Amino acid sequence: MANASFEGDITADNGATVIAGIQCEIHDTHNTTINFGQMTITIYLGSIKHLSTTIHVLAGLNHHCQFSTYSKRETTDSKDCSLGRVALIGLGGMGKTQIALEYCFRNYPDKYQYVFWMMADSEESLNSSFLKVAKLLNLSINVNDNLTVRISIIKQWFHNARRRWLMVFDNADDESVYTLMRKSYPNKGDGDIILTTRDAVADHKTAEIRLDEMIIDMESALKLLLRNNNPTSTCTTDPVAQQIIEELGYLPLAIDLAGACMERDDLTPDEFLTNFKTNQKEYLHMEELIKATGNNYAHTVWTVWDLSFTRVKEQNPLAANFLNACAFLHPDNIPLRLFRAHSERILPPTFTNLQPRSLEKALSLLCSSSLVRRTSATTAERSSNDVYREKISIHRLVQNIVRLEINDTEKFQWCMRLISGLSREMPSNSEHDTYEQFRNIMEVYVPHIQRVVLQFRQCGNERRDISNELPSLLSPTVIYLTRQALFESAKDFAELAVASSEIINGPEHSDTATALSNLSYLYTSQQNFEAANPHGRRALAICRKVLGQSHKNTIESLYNLVYIYLKLNMEEHVTWLYLDAAEAGDYVAQRELARRYQYGIGVTMDDDAAFHWLSQTLRSTKASSISW
Repeated sequence: MANASFEGDITADNGATVIAGIQCEIHDTHNTTINFGQMTITIYLGSIKHLSTTIHVLAGLNHHCQFSTYSKRETTDSKDCSLGRVALIGLGGMGKTQIALEYCFRNYPDKYQYVFWMMADSEESLNSSFLKVAKLLNLSINVNDNLTVRISIIKQWFHNARRRWLMVFDNADDESVYTLMRKSYPNKGDGDIILTTRDAVADHKTAEIRLDEMIIDMESALKLLLRNNNPTSTCTTDPVAQQIIEELGYLPLAIDLAGACMERDDLTPDEFLTNFKTNQKEYLHMEELIKATGNNYAHTVWTVWDLSFTRVKEQNPLAANFLNACAFLHPDNIPLRLFRAHSERILPPTFTNLQPRSLEKALSLLCSSSLVRRTSATTAERSSNDVYREKISIHRLVQNIVRLEINDTEKFQWCMRLISGLSREMPSNSEHDTYEQFRNIMEVYVPHIQRVVLQFRQCGNERRDISNELPSLLSPTVIYLTRQALFESAKDFAELAVASSEIINGPEHSDTATALSNLSYLYTSQQNFEAANPHGRRALAICRKVLGQSHKNTIESLYNLVYIYLKLNMEEHVTWLYLDAAEAGDYVAQRELARRYQYGIGVTMDDDAAFHWLSQTLRSTKASSISW
């Protein structure tokens, strides 16, 4: 047995360093070696465990790997080594991430001196991974640089790296991520690339290893089921245990969960099998289940998970509701702070006035059942005492099955409660003085906000009862996504923010004006000033009517529109806006208006008017003006 900790500090000149932040123990059994191009992957198979929680495993394959190679342009330059690429493809729970982890462990630092672990489940996660890599490599990247520029700078480091590197793109399941991910592939340099994905249809432009076509051998499956971690012992050939494995379709995740259930409840294989068969339920036809979960083994996984769910409900109803809430969030890096600070808003009314240890007991039960797992904090999070350092993760298929057991009305209620809790975590300008502080908080919550809002829209399209907290949740999210140049996601949220505020607050409300301003800001950031113009005008009109001409928000909306008009060369309209702000006592507008009258910019030259507005600046103070 060997322990590996893939975590460390890194600089551009410092080799023998790995970025992953994941700790694991590896118990060897069998291995399969796969060769393609200049890259060889040895898949070490066995029971792979996190230090704190048993995780899902792929052990003892007895099926030959089938994959098609991806031809790469060979180069004669010895410094531009041919890059090897491979995609590990399979349903959730087959062990894609664990295979990649073990490959990293087995080949670091002898084969690779740098290992980069990239979260690729969404554009936001991948973008965040690139930012972290750039920071750790001490690369000069401006926070205002767009994503294309950032990727170009990072790729240049890979092209010129003096030591071998490995990049792992984990959970690349979203089609929208593929284009961005391919752009990020280094096209030369001394390194290799591994991709893990559930998508067996997409053209990954790599060699492919399809894990769904492989079957775990009985000996390894029995060791996993019966929790026999001694690699030198002979595993029992208990026929009932073998029948359990057959009932579970040889799926490693299902076997792992069954073993956890037997271990927790001290059940013999015969007792477990009897309970399992007695409690099986016919939920859906296989065709419908495949559509819902995207894999061929879902029915088997469903039945074994249902048994775990039933036990959790019986032992700790709070744990069952905690699991329900997690089913609507992003599966990775769920901050426990969200539940500790806002459990009364997120959980049903029956769970008010919880005891301090109640949530920990519920979490402990879920971890022991392998339904969720704690995520290790990074060194930076521990050293800075980050309040978000305690996180958990839940398997995607667990989420799917939990949600499928909840009716539409309850789904909507869960979304409403989660929106309420998440909105309380949103930063405000008064709380955070810098964009970096704002960004750090939003990086934690945006993936979860996106998932909750998606579920909310799916189960609430025909409803008009929208959460009152939704606009306040969406507003900072739109700002963050826009600043990160994630415009498609930002547009979707910005339009939803406007629509929801109009329903909740009415079309002429200050919050509706804020939503319109954010939508205008989005288009302005894309240099689409024609599209930004009508939203900016409407936001200003609402502020003038509701808040008054001198209000801070009105002046801010006015200056946003000034910027748009300047870009559209509408100088006369700019002058009119400056006149409104100047009459409201704004120093900057008075000064600019004096200059415009003096030089005839957007207005007829008028020395008297110029002198008038210049003299007005003496009566105003810079402290009371809004700079843009």
